[in-house]
Amino acid sequence: MLFFLGKEVVLLLDEVDELYKYPEITEDFCGMLRSWYEESKTLEIWENLRMVIAYSTEYHGTLDIYQSPFNVGKQIELKEFTEEEVTLLTLRHQLDPKIVTDLMSIVGGHPYLIRLALYKMSQEELTIENLLKEAPTDSGIYRDHFSRHLETIEKRAKIKAVFQEILKANSPLRLPDKNREVCQLEGMGLITMKGDYAQPRCQLYRQYFQERLGFAG
Repeated sequence: MLFFLGKEVVLLLDEVDELYKYPEITEDFCGMLRSWYEESKTLEIWENLRMVIAYSTEYHGTLDIYQSPFNVGKQIELKEFTEEEVTLLTLRHQLDPKIVTDLMSIVGGHPYLIRLALYKMSQEELTIENLLKEAPTDSGIYRDHFSRHLETIEKRAKIKAVFQEILKANSPLRLPDKNREVCQLEGMGLITMKGDYAQPRCQLYRQYFQERLGFAG
């Protein structure tokens, strides 16, 4: 097709992370996308293919980084919400902006965690008090989110070991050698890096995963 068209073709793929529900095809499909990207570096005809891939980083740790199409090309990351942005979203959900401080104290500006909490509260399914109490447990609104991350971590001993070291530290942990496991944890959105220093992305992650990975902070 690229040969006969003789012009650029843009392939748009949304919610590619949904593929991870079907592990029997995920590796081959993602490997194919990665190979197309690599071909564009050496074969002129493949330079006409442009791919725009939208996905959640939640599953980063499940795929070989050398087969992943998610760690190459130009990456545009959804940044942490600011307090002003969370306040605006809170008002749009017709909620009291006074909840913003308490909400951000546990989830920071994490876009998904913020959005889910505001949606549930706007539907009157829970209050901010219940959220603060139940969020770091398996009965809270984030249980499915936690479960997916925990499954990935438990299957990968090296990722688990690095994450445990970060969780154990009472302050940001210096990791001068940013190895593959650190990159995967960062890609999964579980940690943040400032220079050589790593820490859990938010207090909620610290609380939940300290408990589930076999130690209290």
